[in-house]
Amino acid sequence: MTVQHLGLNLRPPMFPKRKPRDKATANEADIRNHLLHIVDSMGFRHAPRLQTFLRFVVEHSIQGTNSEIKEITVGVEVYGKQPGYDPRHDATVRVEASKLRLRLAQYYESEGAHEPIRITIPKGAYTANIELTESPAIPGKGAHWFLAWILALGIAAVVWMWSRPPQFGRSAELKPGTLQITRLTENGTFSTDAAVSPDSQFMVYSSDRDSVGVLNLWKQSLGGGVAQRLTNSNWNHSAPTISEAGTIVYRSGEGGGVLVTLEPGKAPEPLKSSSRARDPRFASRGKRLVYWIARDEETRDYGSVFIRDLADPGSFHVRLFGEFAHASRPIWLDQSEHLVALGTWHSQTPEKEYDAWIITLNGLYSKGLPVKTGLFPKLLAGKFYSRMTERSLIEIGGWQAGWLYFTIPSKDAVDLYRIRLDIALGKVSGEPQKLTLSSTAATEPRPTTGGLIYVDSETSYNLYSLALPTAPQHSQDLRQHTSETGMNLRPSVDPNGRAMVWEKRRPGFPDQIWLNDLAGGKQQQLAVAIKEATSHALISPDGRSAAYRVSTPNIQPIFMESFTEGIPRKICENCGTPSDWSPDGSRLWYITGDYPARVGLLELATGRNNDSLMHPSYNLYGARQKVDRKGDGWLAFYADNGPLTRQIFVVPLKSYQPGGPDSWISLTDGSQWDSSPGWATDGNTVYFVSRRDGFSCLMAQVLNPTTKRPVGGPWTVHHFHDPGVTLTRRLKPRGSDNLWVAGESIYFTLDKTTSRIFLLSGLQR
Repeated sequence: MTVQHLGLNLRPPMFPKRKPRDKATANEADIRNHLLHIVDSMGFRHAPRLQTFLRFVVEHSIQGTNSEIKEITVGVEVYGKQPGYDPRHDATVRVEASKLRLRLAQYYESEGAHEPIRITIPKGAYTANIELTESPAIPGKGAHWFLAWILALGIAAVVWMWSRPPQFGRSAELKPGTLQITRLTENGTFSTDAAVSPDSQFMVYSSDRDSVGVLNLWKQSLGGGVAQRLTNSNWNHSAPTISEAGTIVYRSGEGGGVLVTLEPGKAPEPLKSSSRARDPRFASRGKRLVYWIARDEETRDYGSVFIRDLADPGSFHVRLFGEFAHASRPIWLDQSEHLVALGTWHSQTPEKEYDAWIITLNGLYSKGLPVKTGLFPKLLAGKFYSRMTERSLIEIGGWQAGWLYFTIPSKDAVDLYRIRLDIALGKVSGEPQKLTLSSTAATEPRPTTGGLIYVDSETSYNLYSLALPTAPQHSQDLRQHTSETGMNLRPSVDPNGRAMVWEKRRPGFPDQIWLNDLAGGKQQQLAVAIKEATSHALISPDGRSAAYRVSTPNIQPIFMESFTEGIPRKICENCGTPSDWSPDGSRLWYITGDYPARVGLLELATGRNNDSLMHPSYNLYGARQKVDRKGDGWLAFYADNGPLTRQIFVVPLKSYQPGGPDSWISLTDGSQWDSSPGWATDGNTVYFVSRRDGFSCLMAQVLNPTTKRPVGGPWTVHHFHDPGVTLTRRLKPRGSDNLWVAGESIYFTLDKTTSRIFLLSGLQR
């Protein structure tokens, strides 16, 4: 989260201006906090490799190991060079170091002009000089911070050792007949994001009732009655929260997702410096607001939590869980002193150390160390989930009277649970208690004085296609190809449109590959003999076999399987993800699984493979070729050029070998989220997915037949603006290419959702 928004240069009041001090040193916590400001600044936000470079040298400076940094060290550790490479013939590190020095200088001339810490990289060196120019006025910081940290860590360890061991096993059952479920909103709508007033008298929720395709806010008594419409806009309004004084804060789709305050008798007003903020939550007392911001709006795998006091017009947002690599979905545990959030402390891998963590607040700042509740280790040991795809559906929703409420996926559904959470100890205890038993998705639990509000939704993830338009127009002829439970993703269709393979994903089951005869409708499962998850299937040009990825620890092999023989055959030990076939089926383009992701080419006859296309900083995805029998032609792909953007390129191919970076042709300008390119049959148009209007829509770009440079601007093939009908709204990881063009049709996955809000009462405390 940058502190610069809406053209303002705002700085949290953690470092008030003081008299400069020469050659002073900063403590570790302040350096790390300052580093977060830099990497979230305008100059670094869209430069992930420069962020990594800076973090690398700063970390060595903190650890006192600057002497270990050489040019070749940076090349290997930061830029993925092979050990022993010769820097005399590869100037990557020297060029990137110059960029880094320039970006730092620009930062301290603009956004960081008043920062109390200065980080510089001297010319000719690859080390970080860190100096304190102002005295930070942070309670508890400074010379005694490290000793306090060690003491707190020791106390936390003692509490952990003497706390009662967690009990695993089946979830506890509620007594039959004790619960009562009441539907609060009408059927056939998309109603979600219910917020309960602090006195539990009414709720405010988001719904498309009376405005199909657009979400507005509605207010309704929990005792029933007529709903009152609060907003009337063409932009989606979602995620409301209600303060003790009746102020409502919600997220508006206008402006890329900014928070808006709605107070009684006043016009709605955007909340400054809240761009991309998600899931705002008011404390039950006062007007303190917490929310989180994902570094990458699509994947949400690295987030930061913030707090601000709306009662103070001059207050800034303050980052909480500052030492965390990832933190998200904060909720209040009491009136205003304790928060719990999901996250990963220190580790740059969201899977490692992931848990629900508690912090104690002193005003707008945290005091002491975060406390790991043990929720997710308990759920994992109790086999409530086993994989990332299942764990990502587990969300905490609220706390009341010693109970933490959360969701857990169960086969084709999602159920509500609660578990004891003692704030004083900071640990969960007992067994998770199951509250619902449904065939749908029960999510967003919000405790009330007498029960629990939740959202019940039904979503289908099925494969569709539409005929490709020959001119700019809004096509309406959608055709549905599957009616399966679970998620049906990543269709791949042979050039004649006769057969399709796709990935089926269901909670509790490994991902599967299925084959569909589009003419006869017959289906069959592939990779039956493989027990691991299989995904990213590509049908061969002759429509008789498919290649797919098998998920195994540490490596990503690719298998191939004939539809008639049904015997999987490994064709690459560790390539990555299949991306496209050559026209004769002799070669397979793939995306590597490392960072930065590269485009590779596999020769099936010899087994030889090589990384053909790469960028020093950007991940490359979605490789789609358009070549002749000799391998001459073009390759379209897109680059992960920033946390909020993707850019589509084409590069010429000669005998399947791509040209250098200077030959890349930009089909999009890189300022929007544009991904998943696919070629028209004649090779003169590229279709892609774009979020440039705030929604995932299908677009097209006409190309010059000879040079493949864009002709005019992109135009929309089909809009998907209905919040209940979207292009894979709930599944958008990096490199997830769900668009395929074959023949005269374009294939994709659509999510269709209806949702209602219920009141669950009769809970025993």
